[in-house]
Amino acid sequence: MASIEEPQQFGIVRALDFSRCLVPQLPPLAMLEIINQRTAVPFRTADGSTIRELLAHRNSSICQQSLAEARLAPGQSTTPHHHKITEEIYFILNGTAEMTLNSDTQPVGPGDAIAIPPNARHTIKNTGLEELVFLCTCAPGYEPTDTFLENHFSQINSTELS
Repeated sequence: MASIEEPQQFGIVRALDFSRCLVPQLPPLAMLEIINQRTAVPFRTADGSTIRELLAHRNSSICQQSLAEARLAPGQSTTPHHHKITEEIYFILNGTAEMTLNSDTQPVGPGDAIAIPPNARHTIKNTGLEELVFLCTCAPGYEPTDTFLENHFSQINSTELS
């Protein structure tokens, strides 16, 4: 029976971005890590959304995935983009939007979970009157170096963080 090997691209990302996760380690002692959304510092991602990274290799013992809260103002959309390695899941908490994955566009709202496989061009547009709030999980964890913008599509609305 053939052995199961980890895909090479994961090792490449780890070597470039979070090498401490490459070293085989014993399971960590039970250490409770809690990061509250209210204390997470917001930043703007390459796709134009405002993100609060909740758990990732940059701020916790998590090495193979990340969890973030994303927000878009009414009428705002992310720049269409894809990730060569990362797969994502969006989970809508508040607001309504149009989600586009490759050539398929569908309405989404609270309670909807959206699967975004690697290499799938995607964008989300807030179509409602209130802020769109959603969770975004990435495996492996989010890295801006794995975000490739689709320049031939419309760009996001420019807003500044306060």
